[in-house]
Amino acid sequence: MDELIKDMLEYSKTGNSRILLEVNNLKTEDIISFNAMIIDVLSWLRLGYQKELWKKEKRYVKQKPLDINLKYPWCKILKELTETNSSFHKYFFATDRKFDFRETVTDEERVNAMKLVYDTWSMKIIT
Repeated sequence: MDELIKDMLEYSKTGNSRILLEVNNLKTEDIISFNAMIIDVLSWLRLGYQKELWKKEKRYVKQKPLDINLKYPWCKILKELTETNSSFHKYFFATDRKFDFRETVTDEERVNAMKLVYDTWSMKIIT
């Protein structure tokens, strides 16, 4: 999973990604939606680790899936990625309403992925 997360982080910094090259049907106008999708997934992962830190402080928090709505282009791209990209499909799933880790992903893998984003991503906008 680290390779996938690192690839998303690299895309957020440079705009270059192995993931983007594997998405076959992206038109120029879809790049903006792809950027939004990357930002939303990274933000969700970062917040997930923040919630892990809050749990250690005995605050009541619950990990939640990322809410999506397929009327938005970035959500359609995210759902397509989870269905067609082998890396995304291995670790994540998407329905018409939510995006989350697959049940086969261990708690340790989840926390490590979220921590990697928390420690390295500063939420800069992709340009």
